[in-house]
Amino acid sequence: MFLAGWPDVIVPAYPYLPSLFSADCVESVPRESIEIGRNDCLPLEFGRYTAFFWATSPISSHLSRMRIFLVSYYLCICRIVLFRHQIGWVVMFRPGYIEGVATDPKRRAWRYSSPRPLPWAAWYPSAHSSAMVDKLIGPPGEELFRMGLVAENADVSTAQDHWPVVLLSHGTGGSVEGLSWLGTYLATKGFISIGVSHHGNTIVEPYLPEGFICWWERARDLTVILSFLNNVGPLSNRLDMGNVFASGHSLGAYTVLLLAGAITNLQLFDDWLIAEGKEGGGPREFPNIGSYIPELNAQSQQFRHSMARHAQSYHDPRIKAVLTLAPAPPVRSFEPESVALIKAPTVMIVGQNDTEAPHKECAFWLKEKNPSFQLELLGRDVGHYVFLPEATATGRATDPTICSDPVGVDRHSIHRSAGEVAERHFRSATVLRT
Repeated sequence: MFLAGWPDVIVPAYPYLPSLFSADCVESVPRESIEIGRNDCLPLEFGRYTAFFWATSPISSHLSRMRIFLVSYYLCICRIVLFRHQIGWVVMFRPGYIEGVATDPKRRAWRYSSPRPLPWAAWYPSAHSSAMVDKLIGPPGEELFRMGLVAENADVSTAQDHWPVVLLSHGTGGSVEGLSWLGTYLATKGFISIGVSHHGNTIVEPYLPEGFICWWERARDLTVILSFLNNVGPLSNRLDMGNVFASGHSLGAYTVLLLAGAITNLQLFDDWLIAEGKEGGGPREFPNIGSYIPELNAQSQQFRHSMARHAQSYHDPRIKAVLTLAPAPPVRSFEPESVALIKAPTVMIVGQNDTEAPHKECAFWLKEKNPSFQLELLGRDVGHYVFLPEATATGRATDPTICSDPVGVDRHSIHRSAGEVAERHFRSATVLRT
């Protein structure tokens, strides 16, 4: 399955190779059918693209790799083979980026009667001609983090009709952009990543204690946005609904485990806090979060309704695999039996110097309850906030706790390694479309 109809000399035009990658002319061959070791095969990278060239000249098998390059440069007809493993292109795409706001009409916002807001963002493989911009995260002039190069509002690539989906859930008090490094990486590999900034628990709006107490509401945010974007907007009919995965950081890890079938029992969490001497505490945004509960119970109908449904199942059977990053202490609220029954393949990546979500109290406990969970331990100096985006100079100066890492910890390299783990994990759970 090779490309046909190319001009006699392709290689001299290699700076323009992105213009050759279109759904109309690209076919794929399985990874296993390519003999990587053959000496007439020359892998080359062009910016964000990787291609394999080999010459069709009968003399090519007798030439060295360098001579093949020269011969193919001047004499031979070259053909480009783009290969894929299961459904994802090995060729790297330009990451598109788009954002919007949806609502969940079945739930009210915490402090007003309108539907619950779902600010969302998505990263996706974009058309090869898309213009790239270096995007920062945060208010103008106060950006703490870098998103990196993305093609804002670009068209979705037509290299294939449907793309596998990864749902993203940020950590407590953060925003969907907090996982932009993972969304961007996966977009270059042929995934559409979609996340929500969870109402009341996100920096994109005023913090509300309800949002920091009623964690389980986050799971439905992802279920609703997946269905919504599959039917409305620029991503409609482009999502491969047979291949949906989920990943979350910290409280986002708790969230995606709810989607996989875990069930919350707040009494178990209270008992654990008391046993560990941690009762009465809370996250850094609300260190005395428990003190808000009596007033909320008395004054907020939305809060009472949410508390009443905390032990419901939020399982979404569309989720085929899960990746958790530094699962946070609320996982200790899970019914152990519900964790044991999770069938979706699950990988946990944790740092060994995480004081916010100690791995022995959280990730180790999850693996004890479900031995099928895979555990990836990072270095002894790796903390909780390494899974946030790379910081700007402003961020490192303003909030070094979340923007800086110990000497010897390379946030960029960790992101790259975690992205590779995510890609392998999700591809291994992919179901081929028929």
